[in-house]
Amino acid sequence: RTRARDTGKGQALARLDKVCGLIADAFGGSAEAAPDSLARWIRAAGLPGLTEQGLAPADHAEVARAALDSSSMKGNPVPLLQDDLIAVLAAASA
Repeated sequence: RTRARDTGKGQALARLDKVCGLIADAFGGSAEAAPDSLARWIRAAGLPGLTEQGLAPADHAEVARAALDSSSMKGNPVPLLQDDLIAVLAAASA
Protein backbone atom coordinates (compact mmCIF):
# COMPACT_ATOMS: atom_id res chain seq x y z
CA ARG A 1 0.00 0.00 0.00
CA THR A 2 2.75 2.43 0.86
CA ARG A 3 4.58 1.94 -2.44
CA ALA A 4 1.28 2.41 -4.34
CA ARG A 5 0.62 5.63 -2.49
CA ASP A 6 4.19 6.87 -2.96
CA THR A 7 4.12 6.26 -6.71
CA GLY A 8 0.73 7.88 -7.18
CA LYS A 9 -0.83 4.69 -8.48
CA GLY A 10 -4.40 5.42 -7.42
CA GLN A 11 -5.93 2.55 -9.36
CA ALA A 12 -3.59 0.02 -7.75
CA LEU A 13 -4.27 1.50 -4.34
CA ALA A 14 -8.02 1.26 -4.93
CA ARG A 15 -7.64 -2.45 -5.76
CA LEU A 16 -5.52 -3.04 -2.66
CA ASP A 17 -8.11 -1.24 -0.56
CA LYS A 18 -10.84 -3.46 -2.02
CA VAL A 19 -8.88 -6.63 -1.26
CA CYS A 20 -8.15 -5.43 2.28
CA GLY A 21 -11.87 -4.73 2.71
CA LEU A 22 -12.74 -8.26 1.58
CA ILE A 23 -10.20 -9.73 3.99
CA ALA A 24 -11.57 -7.56 6.80
CA ASP A 25 -15.10 -8.77 6.02
CA ALA A 26 -13.96 -12.39 6.11
CA PHE A 27 -11.83 -12.25 9.25
CA GLY A 28 -13.24 -9.26 11.10
CA GLY A 29 -11.38 -6.12 12.00
CA SER A 30 -10.51 -3.15 9.85
CA ALA A 31 -9.19 -2.99 6.31
CA GLU A 32 -6.00 -1.44 7.68
CA ALA A 33 -5.43 -4.49 9.88
CA ALA A 34 -6.32 -6.96 7.09
CA PRO A 35 -2.73 -8.05 6.28
CA ASP A 36 -2.11 -8.87 9.94
CA SER A 37 -5.49 -10.63 10.22
CA LEU A 38 -4.66 -12.77 7.21
CA ALA A 39 -1.20 -13.59 8.58
CA ARG A 40 -2.73 -14.67 11.92
CA TRP A 41 -5.22 -16.89 10.10
CA ILE A 42 -2.44 -18.47 8.04
CA ARG A 43 -0.48 -19.31 11.20
CA ALA A 44 -3.58 -20.58 13.01
CA ALA A 45 -4.47 -22.78 10.04
CA GLY A 46 -1.01 -24.34 10.25
CA LEU A 47 -0.03 -23.41 6.71
CA PRO A 48 3.73 -23.73 6.23
CA GLY A 49 5.91 -20.72 5.56
CA LEU A 50 8.39 -20.60 2.71
CA THR A 51 11.24 -21.87 4.90
CA GLU A 52 9.23 -24.97 5.82
CA GLN A 53 8.58 -25.46 2.10
CA GLY A 54 12.30 -25.47 1.37
CA LEU A 55 13.17 -21.87 0.49
CA ALA A 56 16.18 -20.88 2.59
CA PRO A 57 16.46 -17.23 3.65
CA ALA A 58 19.89 -17.20 1.98
CA ASP A 59 18.09 -17.67 -1.35
CA HIS A 60 15.72 -14.71 -0.97
CA ALA A 61 17.95 -12.25 -2.86
CA GLU A 62 18.33 -14.65 -5.79
CA VAL A 63 14.59 -15.34 -5.92
CA ALA A 64 13.82 -11.61 -5.74
CA ARG A 65 16.29 -10.89 -8.55
CA ALA A 66 14.71 -13.60 -10.71
CA ALA A 67 11.25 -12.21 -9.99
CA LEU A 68 12.31 -8.74 -11.07
CA ASP A 69 13.52 -10.19 -14.38
CA SER A 70 10.30 -12.13 -15.01
CA SER A 71 7.81 -10.99 -17.62
CA SER A 72 4.97 -10.97 -15.09
CA MET A 73 6.60 -8.12 -13.15
CA LYS A 74 6.38 -5.89 -16.22
CA GLY A 75 2.60 -5.67 -15.77
CA ASN A 76 2.75 -4.87 -12.07
CA PRO A 77 0.93 -1.56 -11.51
CA VAL A 78 3.35 -0.66 -8.71
CA PRO A 79 7.08 -0.88 -9.32
CA LEU A 80 8.82 -2.99 -6.71
CA LEU A 81 12.44 -2.97 -5.70
CA GLN A 82 14.50 -6.04 -4.89
CA ASP A 83 14.43 -5.04 -1.21
CA ASP A 84 10.60 -4.96 -1.35
CA LEU A 85 10.50 -8.50 -2.70
CA ILE A 86 13.04 -9.73 -0.16
CA ALA A 87 10.85 -8.27 2.62
CA VAL A 88 7.81 -10.09 1.22
CA LEU A 89 9.75 -13.35 1.07
CA ALA A 90 11.00 -12.86 4.62
CA ALA A 91 7.47 -12.21 5.88
CA ALA A 92 6.19 -15.30 4.08
CA SER A 93 8.98 -17.46 5.47
CA ALA A 94 7.78 -17.57 9.08
